Amino acid sequence: MQCVQTLADGTLQAIAVAEGESCTTGLYLVQAADNAWAALLLDPAPWSSDMAMAFGVGITTPLLSYVVARVFGELMNMFNHDEKGS
Repeated sequence: MQCVQTLADGTLQAIAVAEGESCTTGLYLVQAADNAWAALLLDPAPWSSDMAMAFGVGITTPLLSYVVARVFGELMNMFNHDEKGS
């Protein structure tokens, strides 16, 4: 990481800071490599196949459950209809 310091003439200067040291001004210049782990969380590419599978299961399961329940209900009505004598 680099520490940003303000010089006497008002310009900013970046000074390399060793790991574990603190910056006297408290202002750090963050580089892309410092937050590379955050890109892994925000990048949807590794998760796209999992999301597609979860969407497919989320849509298919209720529809399949509805169809099975409807068929079971129709079969029960068919057998009950014969017992009523009508």
